[in-house]
Amino acid sequence: MDKARRQAEIEFAEAHPFTIVEHGKPVPAPPTAHVRLNTAAILREDAVYKKKQEQEAATLKAYETELQDDSEYQRWKAEMLEKDEATRKEEVERRRDVMEAEAQQARELREVRVQRHHPIDRTQCQ
Repeated sequence: MDKARRQAEIEFAEAHPFTIVEHGKPVPAPPTAHVRLNTAAILREDAVYKKKQEQEAATLKAYETELQDDSEYQRWKAEMLEKDEATRKEEVERRRDVMEAEAQQARELREVRVQRHHPIDRTQCQ
């Protein structure tokens, strides 16, 4: 029976060269261990538990102390908005002044151009 099985496996391996055939023993189940809780084991577990509690308490305390009051942020935000609004108003006023000056200059240049091309005959005006 073993010879026939080996022969069949050899033929299969030759027919299917890239097929992996594994012949291994199954992994044995881990043995169940009985742990006796003596004083040292209980103290170790208690120390681990207390350490974890202390870390959580420190995390919570850090979170509480690092919280900032929202009013400071709102004050800063309002101050920045006022500052932005003042800057915007100054920019609008500056643009208005520049545009007014340019319009005045354009009127003056137009008047000069009209005077050059159409001189007024003073004798006809009287």
